[in-house]
Amino acid sequence: MREIKTLCYPEDFRITTTATKIDVRSLLQEFVDAVSFYAFFSGQADQAGAVQVDIIWDCLLSDKGNAIKGVAMSDITRFYMSFFTALYYEEDLSDKEKLKRSRIIMRQWENEYAMVNDISSEIRLEDGSVLELSFDFKMVCKISGLLPEEILEYFMGCFRLKK
Repeated sequence: MREIKTLCYPEDFRITTTATKIDVRSLLQEFVDAVSFYAFFSGQADQAGAVQVDIIWDCLLSDKGNAIKGVAMSDITRFYMSFFTALYYEEDLSDKEKLKRSRIIMRQWENEYAMVNDISSEIRLEDGSVLELSFDFKMVCKISGLLPEEILEYFMGCFRLKK
């Protein structure tokens, strides 16, 4: 059984969410659910997905920037990456249609990859509640070499109190 990690909240994040009465679990779940593997891979995203992609790339390029070096891809991953590459270069499709097709590819990939995926499907929050990690989010973690908690802690670190 995979270990469920517990996120640590930065102090500014804790203060900001408490002061504004933002539900931490809902905020983090919304962030995770909006992550699109296709958007991360291709750079094509709707407005919501683009924000997540930018945050993940910033995290990757920060002090965790060496994480991507040792990532090995399975044959399953290479197989599905070829679909995304072909979809990216498909000139007859609109960006909206590409995003729609990318979701279908992700569902197929998730079904095939479920048995060998070594990234936990959930992370525990400080209050004991559990955050469900989407397959898109887990695959972005896998491909980038970042851990789910590294990305989420980086995202929470983006909340700064005005001094």
